[in-house]
Amino acid sequence: MKLSRGLRLIALLVMLVGLSIISSGCFFLLNDPPTASFAATPAEGLSPLLVSFNGSQSTDDEGVVSYTWDFGDGWGAMGSTCQHMYTQPGLYTARLTVEDAYGEWDATTQTIAVLSGQTIDRHFTWSSHGTTWSWGIAVPETLHAHYTSLIHRPFCYDTGPCDWYRYVLDPDDDSFIESLSETLYGAIAPYYDNLLSTYHGFLQFALDFVTGAIPYTLDSLPDEWPRYPLETLVESIGDCEDTGILYCSIVRSYTPSTHLIFFPTHVASAVPVSWDFISSCDYTVGYYEYDGALYVICETTGDPPGYWQVGELPSSLEAEWTGGGFWFYDVGLRTGMQAKGLVHEP
Repeated sequence: MKLSRGLRLIALLVMLVGLSIISSGCFFLLNDPPTASFAATPAEGLSPLLVSFNGSQSTDDEGVVSYTWDFGDGWGAMGSTCQHMYTQPGLYTARLTVEDAYGEWDATTQTIAVLSGQTIDRHFTWSSHGTTWSWGIAVPETLHAHYTSLIHRPFCYDTGPCDWYRYVLDPDDDSFIESLSETLYGAIAPYYDNLLSTYHGFLQFALDFVTGAIPYTLDSLPDEWPRYPLETLVESIGDCEDTGILYCSIVRSYTPSTHLIFFPTHVASAVPVSWDFISSCDYTVGYYEYDGALYVICETTGDPPGYWQVGELPSSLEAEWTGGGFWFYDVGLRTGMQAKGLVHEP
């Protein structure tokens, strides 16, 4: 195949530039830095805890040449895989640093929860789906002590929504709360025959648990601050912000997103549902649209004592709901805005 005169000139120019670089001894190499990633198994357990670390899932365009481990307790290791025994209860930050042949590096961390053998046992009873449910949990004392030791408790601001997403998203209780969520979902799933109805049923089942098993109790100064979900479970009481945070934490594993709703003197939750769900309700539903999805209010306090339906709008909040007197805060996106709710009557 013959090259045109223009292509021959371009090829000649490329060759001349290449020869010039080679003769000058200068080489310009493009290199992407590595990406660190590892698995820790198990990431939580009783002391002493033997954890297997595997960093072989780390990547680099030309291969990782160095793996450096810091187990967070003063010990470390080298190599793509290793094991470490944690002998004392506590929360440890395990860190993997990887490096390629050109000195580029990356690091990532995971929390390892080493628990004591002592637990705080709690038993809950509530009604849902025409049945009385009973369930017991065992909360590791070290995990509960970790949360009660956290002094910084973020509050709401007068000019916008609360930054309470951190109570829902805090990673140290994820495995415990996710296990709770899986237990509730697994218990209610046999009552339904498709994923959408199971999803809606789970939202109601979890709401029944929060409103029926956690008595509504006002905080008293100096304890007027939100509780982390695990604290609310151990205390087995909570006010509107405590139960709203707990509900969002329980359902978020099975929902595209969860919202915290802030009225001037009240806190609630919101979850996405289908229009068919809203239109089929035989009670007044408070809902709003956000990012192409429909969200309904979830009243979590059980005040007055009793149960609320998913989407059921308390009459005491209707004026603020329809008048734009509330903020909603997307927990996952960590962003919020003032909103004006809609109402669907049966």
